[in-house]
Amino acid sequence: MKGQDESFATSLHPIIFLFFVNFLLFASLRSSSPHIAMLSHVSIHGWPPPADIDLDAIAHFLRELLGGIVRVGPPLAVPPERLNDAAEAFAQARVFNPMQPLQDRKPLPMEVEYEKRRLTEPSDMRTGIVYDGFAFSEIAAGLLGESVRRRSSLHIVFTDQLVGTLDPNDRRYHARTAVFSVPVVVSSAGLVQAPARPRGYYLAKHALRLAGKAEGAEALLGTQSAGRWLERGDPRMTDIAKGYAAQAAAFQLWGHPFCGDPACRLFNAHRQDEMIRAQLGGPDFCEKHAGMFRGG
Repeated sequence: MKGQDESFATSLHPIIFLFFVNFLLFASLRSSSPHIAMLSHVSIHGWPPPADIDLDAIAHFLRELLGGIVRVGPPLAVPPERLNDAAEAFAQARVFNPMQPLQDRKPLPMEVEYEKRRLTEPSDMRTGIVYDGFAFSEIAAGLLGESVRRRSSLHIVFTDQLVGTLDPNDRRYHARTAVFSVPVVVSSAGLVQAPARPRGYYLAKHALRLAGKAEGAEALLGTQSAGRWLERGDPRMTDIAKGYAAQAAAFQLWGHPFCGDPACRLFNAHRQDEMIRAQLGGPDFCEKHAGMFRGG
């Protein structure tokens, strides 16, 4: 969110604007020293637990990286007395127009009812709806309690819902693999959809649509992927998600989750081939970040 001007920031939903200010302050305080936040507790949650990601394997990876401070917490759940408020918040967090900031609007009753069903029956509600990632994180923070705000704690929420953030450069929403906030949100749907696939994929998909074969285009192209991009149910999903958990740790420890080395798990990949190479192509981390994790 860095770089957004005042007029843009103040046009956001009031709750999101407040979080925007707190987030920048929090990040600036931590970035002043690489060791200002020493982790004493890391908690991993599913909301709902993604079917494609093994959270226990993620926890094991982080224990080897950070020590025995990592646990898999229970899936997040909304208490019955807070269900209506949470459903309204999610309905407000929906991205309807990717070219505009999140709108401060009154959700329609049918939207709220849908969110109630999704929150109480999550296995039946995997959809293409995009939620504002910072709003999603803020709703999750309300369920996790005060411990989520401690600098010595890291909470990571893995979800199969698609999340996005507004890019300050082109002023439009983009799907994200992860949203670095408090808590950090990692999206399995984002791992599949956010990094761009090869250009040939989009050309072939367009050609199939023109030929009247749009309905089976995704399945047909999937058989020709040869592992060049992730799809739902991909057995590599958990190993790739480990790198985004490491980025969450880097964000909490040093205030910045990314690395410029394309062979490091902290690399901010924008294409599927970049993501796969960074997460699966060799040693976990570049020499710099391997040393930083060893030294705390």
